[in-house]
Amino acid sequence: MKPVLVVIFSVFSIIFGFGSVGLQLAALILYTRISNYVVLGYDVVAHGIWCGFIYIGAGSQGLYSSYNQPKALFMTVVTAGVAVCGAIVAATLSGLVASSGFSYACDSYHYSSSCLPWLDLEWALMGISILAGINNLILMYYANVARHSDKCRGRNHHIRSDSHSESPGPYVIHDRRHQQPQNVVTSDI
Repeated sequence: MKPVLVVIFSVFSIIFGFGSVGLQLAALILYTRISNYVVLGYDVVAHGIWCGFIYIGAGSQGLYSSYNQPKALFMTVVTAGVAVCGAIVAATLSGLVASSGFSYACDSYHYSSSCLPWLDLEWALMGISILAGINNLILMYYANVARHSDKCRGRNHHIRSDSHSESPGPYVIHDRRHQQPQNVVTSDI
């Protein structure tokens, strides 16, 4: 399998990572203005920032492993799996914060211009986290498929052609140094 799909989904993972970091930073800036009116204060965890860096790391590992190196592709599978777990956490936390919203007092004070944009940023962060999770799940799949492809194994592993053949019989001895069978002559005395 060509690693083109691994590269494509790795690039998307990096884009979602930067989007997640940017949205969380904007939400944190608005949160500092309206923190007294927010029902759930999970924004201080900065889940969008640390998950964004995990998405960027998974995408970077995917770009590095696009040369079909089996160990690097395995690490892509692992980092994309961690990114999926992070996306679940980030989507859950931002969804909880967005669904709980803010108190009605937020609209009555001069902070009303910050309340609704903050809520929209939380919903957008949840959406990006869901998209990043799906993207990294697909990245995991394609990296694993590329890792087990013949193109990847043919270049990096030494596959013996006689490994799946039948047993050569009692008169053939394998020389361990050269891996070539040698015939043994026996006499019937």
